[in-house]
Amino acid sequence: MRPARRGLLVQFGTLTMHFLFNTTFTVEDTLRAGWLNWMRDTYVPAMREASGVADHQLYAIDGTQTLGSQNYSSQWRCDSIAQLGALRAASARLCQDMMETHGEHCLAFSTLMRGLTID
Repeated sequence: MRPARRGLLVQFGTLTMHFLFNTTFTVEDTLRAGWLNWMRDTYVPAMREASGVADHQLYAIDGTQTLGSQNYSSQWRCDSIAQLGALRAASARLCQDMMETHGEHCLAFSTLMRGLTID
């Protein structure tokens, strides 16, 4: 049986893959309030505008913080290669600007995760 394809979603019988674009941020405590404002006012709207993806979640990562900082995970579920490319490009630009402004006090790296749904 050939898998049905639609963008990044590939269905094999009852197995469906979906993709999650994740950016992990490490933010020093002294920048936390300003960073959360930047996420709300700049990062999230720019990512939505660039990609057309509305499905976004922001998580504080428990148990991984070092003294004086907190880790966060910004997750975007996307349905097409075009959306994934737009997310990668927009996030790279926005995170570069953020790191140029704050240096090592606010760091970021992105990963792509492949989720599997088995019905």
